[in-house]
Amino acid sequence: MSKVNMPPYQWQSGAWQKFVRQVDSSMLPHAILVSGCPGIGVEKLAATMAHYLLCKSPMEGVACGSCKSCQLIEAGSHPDFYDVAPEEQGKVIKVDQIRQLTDFVAKTAQQGGRKLVLVTPAEAMNISAANSLLKCLEEPAGDTVLILVTLELSRLIPTIRSRCSKLVMPLPDKSASLEWLEEMGVGNTQQLLSEAGMAPLLAMDWWQSNYFKQRQDMCGMLATLSEGGLSVGAVVQNWSPLAPFEVVNTLLSWLDGLLRDRVKPSISDNASTWESLIQATKFVPAQLLYRYRDALCQRKAQLLSNNNLNPSLVVEELLLDWKAMVKLSRRGANSAFTR
Repeated sequence: MSKVNMPPYQWQSGAWQKFVRQVDSSMLPHAILVSGCPGIGVEKLAATMAHYLLCKSPMEGVACGSCKSCQLIEAGSHPDFYDVAPEEQGKVIKVDQIRQLTDFVAKTAQQGGRKLVLVTPAEAMNISAANSLLKCLEEPAGDTVLILVTLELSRLIPTIRSRCSKLVMPLPDKSASLEWLEEMGVGNTQQLLSEAGMAPLLAMDWWQSNYFKQRQDMCGMLATLSEGGLSVGAVVQNWSPLAPFEVVNTLLSWLDGLLRDRVKPSISDNASTWESLIQATKFVPAQLLYRYRDALCQRKAQLLSNNNLNPSLVVEELLLDWKAMVKLSRRGANSAFTR
């Protein structure tokens, strides 16, 4: 089956039907901001929307996959489709890329229909790029639709958010995600889905790449480091194959999990390594966890804007701060206990 005529994932059917009704009733906005967390198919939904809007003969709510327009999309050569993404994974979308987009929007459609712009992920735009896009969002030339995809809505400047119609995708229902994962032949679905933050596509990707096992090992090492059983240098060396950006994202997901656990304690879905991390950080006040999370977000922003940071030093600093946070909290807890 052609990529362009595949429908969105089953948990996106409600959002998709709403979008198709907007198109059919000629009430489609010229700028759409599609948002959601990683691993639930937000990017696929946005791409399917773009393909549907360019298709000359859509059938039953999906692109036909066989018209000239669909064939050009399949070949990656549609003249009226402009796809904007970072030049390198984890890096920013530059202002020059948005200026090229602006030039594209100003031209007449070569196929005599709509022009489509897809920006993924929109939060990767630096401030100059975001400001450069504003005029396009206000007054796109001709019949142009801009679809912006974001996995971190809070990182988009307010003026970008305010100029777009918003389509927010929630996390899929747990039972639907488990059913889909089982249909896809994924094993250990309960624990895997829980570790992946209830994001089914992320869970499947981890299963196929063995990254789930790697994350479990990393989580166990962080717990052991917290208990004093490993040095920072040993952990840095073990994590060295990973890009700092990936390490930061992993730590952020664990921070969110630890904070969620303070509100609603985890159940048997979680791996024993995760339970070890919970126990190793039980003395750390939530306030410090939030503060460390803020520091991670700042480091993530620095990694996006600076290509020259030393990867080993970045990870080492993060782990030293982590160890200091846990050690200080443990010392404070022991002092309170012995009074």
